[in-house]
Amino acid sequence: LLKVVGPTLYGYLFGLGCSVGVPALPFLFATAVSLSATALVLASPSHVWDPPPQPPAARDAGGGGGSGSGDLAAGSGGAGGSGRGGGS
Repeated sequence: LLKVVGPTLYGYLFGLGCSVGVPALPFLFATAVSLSATALVLASPSHVWDPPPQPPAARDAGGGGGSGSGDLAAGSGGAGGSGRGGGS
């Protein structure tokens, strides 16, 4: 749908802009849409952007995964260190 409507809209805006003497009208339209989206986000309450609360079971599982990823990072660092030592 966007591949049909987008070029048609921007082509129409370019033609309209050329007839009025402002061939950059599609770019001005894109800027206006972008600024409108930014204003909408900034005007929304901050609680809209907070992550949803996790149930207690998910929090417990997430903590275990975090320590496991730390062990993985430590293991890869140790292998890299022994590789450098062996090369000397």
